[in-house]
Amino acid sequence: SIKPKIRFHGMLPLQQVEALLDQCHVFVLPSQRTMEWAEEEDTPTSVIEALAKGLPVISTYHAGIPELISHGETGLLVPERNVDELVKAFAFFIRQPEQISKFRNNILRVRDQLDIKHTVTSLEEILRAV
Repeated sequence: SIKPKIRFHGMLPLQQVEALLDQCHVFVLPSQRTMEWAEEEDTPTSVIEALAKGLPVISTYHAGIPELISHGETGLLVPERNVDELVKAFAFFIRQPEQISKFRNNILRVRDQLDIKHTVTSLEEILRAV
């Protein structure tokens, strides 16, 4: 049974969330729409927090998640409610643990490019050129 291997932490302060993320190799959030007509959630904060820690993310093509996760570079995306594809994504990292470092490097590169200092410097260069 998988139940003894899963722990639901519930609401936690940010410091505890960060401490838990520091212990992880990959972050998984199989998000899904609860009903066909239900509105989609916004981008889950937990995905942003995982990426900020440099964790590859396994998630679903849902809401704003595909705007954050580049499939095959910063994480793996699977269709909602597709357990077989979710298992394949888990297996990818289990069978090829060296891919975790590759994905982390991609995440850190993208994160550095989105850093406000980098953005301001790029904008200044463009303005000077004009």
